[in-house]
Amino acid sequence: KSNDALEVFQYGALSHNPQRYPLFAVKSKQWEDAKPTLLVTGGVHGYETSGVQGALLFLETQAAKYTTQVNVLVAPCISPWAYEHIERWNADLKDPNRS
Repeated sequence: KSNDALEVFQYGALSHNPQRYPLFAVKSKQWEDAKPTLLVTGGVHGYETSGVQGALLFLETQAAKYTTQVNVLVAPCISPWAYEHIERWNADLKDPNRS
């Protein structure tokens, strides 16, 4: 879905399989260092699937509304391997929130 206020960018990839698991985020196109930043993340633990779905819903329905007031940065799936496998841990059996 096209949006004049937001843009998708790749910020990395999982070392486990970079081609299969690129890491994407969405941010305000008009980023201003003087503005506060709103950060929304999901999928830190893959078995917490509602976070991914909530981040995507926020992007689809609300995020653009906030870009005049704050910088918006959304990383909807921090651990795509864990999300795909419905696991708390990453492919290296580490908890991404504790490592």
